[in-house]
Amino acid sequence: MSNVRLAALAVMLTGVATVITAAVMFVVPGAVPTPATSGHASKFTNSILWFELAKDADEVFAVLGPSSDPNGINRREIVDAVNRWDFGFMVAYSSFFGALAIFVWTLNRGRRFWNGFGVVGVGAILATIMLVGDVFENSQLLRLTGFETASDIPAEIMRELNIWTRVKWGAIFAESALLAWGFTVYFLRPGASRFQRAGLIVPFLFAATALIGTPSLIVGSIRYWLEFGSVFLIPAWLLSLMHGSMILVKGEASRNDNAS
Repeated sequence: MSNVRLAALAVMLTGVATVITAAVMFVVPGAVPTPATSGHASKFTNSILWFELAKDADEVFAVLGPSSDPNGINRREIVDAVNRWDFGFMVAYSSFFGALAIFVWTLNRGRRFWNGFGVVGVGAILATIMLVGDVFENSQLLRLTGFETASDIPAEIMRELNIWTRVKWGAIFAESALLAWGFTVYFLRPGASRFQRAGLIVPFLFAATALIGTPSLIVGSIRYWLEFGSVFLIPAWLLSLMHGSMILVKGEASRNDNAS
């Protein structure tokens, strides 16, 4: 089996694992309720993403609601369950990102703008960083649901949450930009057919993820843009998984243009 098909196999296995763990994470605990507070100045509509980017203790309770309220208790139970299942998901998706970096490198070996094994190293480092960031982020999220009032939450927990959330998402957006670059080089290769160039939708989705998501980590007033960035990431993953599966089954395209 060629290196490209081996890389495609890794993409398929880690991609399927990502899809399965994501489904389990959101199906088993039940539907995640909307935030307890509607019309908040933060403009978030997704409880999980707002919880991750909550800037202070007051926002934590704006997401979760009162700890003694039945709805607040239910919301905490579901969010906790999601975050516990997330430990499996984070291993899967970070491995998927790493496999995609290797896959795109094998597709582009010998092509201009994508030479050097360093690309794989960068992809592996970013995949590791997002995994580590997610582990520490989840640890803080699971602690936060146990406090009865906002005033009980220590400032250092919020500080650590804000750091590790940005480490995780920053690595995700950087890896997305790397993949957007790599897939663009591949789908714009000389000799690619019009049908093959339709695959440019993949780097477009990864680029949109990075370009929309990155500012949400930097500018406080647009933190809710994370919701839009994460939406682009889902089809980018699925189409990448489909592409890797096609390469595995049918074999790669002609390599005659590799030196181009």
